[in-house]
Amino acid sequence: MAIFGMAAIPKIEGHHCFAVGYAVPEEYRNQGRAQKIVEAAIQEIKHDMPKHKQKAFWVEAIVGEDNIASQRVAQRVISDAPTQMKDGISGKPALHYLRKITI
Repeated sequence: MAIFGMAAIPKIEGHHCFAVGYAVPEEYRNQGRAQKIVEAAIQEIKHDMPKHKQKAFWVEAIVGEDNIASQRVAQRVISDAPTQMKDGISGKPALHYLRKITI
């Protein structure tokens, strides 16, 4: 499952920014499913953006430093150069992945 919502900073450089979260049931983990789901969801958004006269959008993921599996997905799909941060809800150390998608 992948879910997208407006990011805390809804626009970057005038383009919408979507926060993504993803999860895979335990019995289906370590099969590349999360990566495929997130990639497919990004392609669906990319396909829909011209209808809204958008030429680009941003995708971000905030992943806990202890969540290695989600870090791998974010590194492959969003960015291999995250920035360190503190999660605004949990207060725990996290990594911020950000990618601009052009259409």
